[in-house]
Amino acid sequence: MSAPNLQTDDASVSRLLASLQTQIESMNRSMRGVEDVNAEVNQHFKAAASTAYQNKISDWEQQYANVIQAYQDLCDKLHVGYKGIDAAHGQAASIATGWGEDVYNALTP
Repeated sequence: MSAPNLQTDDASVSRLLASLQTQIESMNRSMRGVEDVNAEVNQHFKAAASTAYQNKISDWEQQYANVIQAYQDLCDKLHVGYKGIDAAHGQAASIATGWGEDVYNALTP
């Protein structure tokens, strides 16, 4: 059984990170659009129904901001984890190379 390979596919991780970042940007644009509509309603309508609407939209905005933050956290943690895996692979390869030389030297008369 061979040892697991700790290396990551750089292109795949880069595509995933780019895709997540694109999604976050899209979500931010959507949020700005909702904020713009809510500001317009606030400016032009002064009634109990518009206050209730604005309160619901404000609640939605807060929840959506939490979702956007969760996506950003996922993206940040994936980036950190990806770098950690690459560093661990480099360290493991370096250690294994050193051991290989030591074993070879010990077994070679």
